[in-house]
Amino acid sequence: MEIPASYDEVLVLSLIVGKGYYRLVDLMRATGFVKTRVLRIISRIREKWRLGVDVDYSRIGLRRLLLILEDMPKTIIESDFLAVVNRSIKGYIVLSYYVPMSYDYRRLVDYYDPVEYYLFDKVFYPKPDLLKYYDRGGLKINLYRELENIFSDTSSVGLELLPSEQSVLRRFTVLDIRIIDVLMKNAFTSIKKIAEVLGESPSKIASHVRMLREYKVFNGFFIRRYPIKPLGKLALGVVYIIRTSSLGEAVYLAKRFREIPFFGATYLSAKEKLVLAQLSVREKMLSMVPTISSILKRNIEEIDRTLIVSPLRGVRRVPEEKTYNKYEKQWIFNID
Repeated sequence: MEIPASYDEVLVLSLIVGKGYYRLVDLMRATGFVKTRVLRIISRIREKWRLGVDVDYSRIGLRRLLLILEDMPKTIIESDFLAVVNRSIKGYIVLSYYVPMSYDYRRLVDYYDPVEYYLFDKVFYPKPDLLKYYDRGGLKINLYRELENIFSDTSSVGLELLPSEQSVLRRFTVLDIRIIDVLMKNAFTSIKKIAEVLGESPSKIASHVRMLREYKVFNGFFIRRYPIKPLGKLALGVVYIIRTSSLGEAVYLAKRFREIPFFGATYLSAKEKLVLAQLSVREKMLSMVPTISSILKRNIEEIDRTLIVSPLRGVRRVPEEKTYNKYEKQWIFNID
């Protein structure tokens, strides 16, 4: 397999992904390239990859609620906070909500009467080191060895990434939601362009972006087009729900999954000591799933459930401006 990019492009993209944002001065200092060269590289990257900024929703008062239903419900409630709808190969329907922390999520549980449900406090996003897999234009990944090495790593993992009582909500406004929405669509959007789109001054936008970075709302970049050619179209998603014996073990697993190629976002439930890890499976990787699952089972005490779901179907982008009350500074639910 080949990476359709030069070393310079992979170098710059790795720096951007690792930082969670990019500034020309940082890239120039890290690479030693002049400004015009960095701009040319970014221009080429923008043509090949779609990057959206990953948002840590727990920092702005939202949690992820996963509901597993026997069949598609006749009506969907609280659709403003519904993220995606999936169908598993066994016929189960999986609804995924972003639920405000102040909202009693059991109302949704009572309404849908799910087979199972899970509430997650924290999301860990992958931050791939693309240089690690770049070798003179070739892709060098031994996924099985990498899995074994990662799970055999017994280095201590702190709990610093758990949700903090100090929430960004104290300074959060509707303008921040609008900024997030722009950057989720295109993380390369400049401050000047965001200001033009939203009708605000560049200095005001820059101030809000700094605040979002300061509170770690921006958790990194999401590479919408993975730089591997070819892998085939996305076929299925494998969801592993893992029950651990301690919170420390749950945090350890959540952070380890972040390092594994092809794994997507990992969700953590601090109270239930649960971890949910998403594996994006493409057509040419389907035969690898049993092997990956067996490696996980050898290294993890208990996998509570494994779901194989159809491709994600986007319902709504959360957060949305209309779901946040700028005067009361809280998320809005309309319960009849």
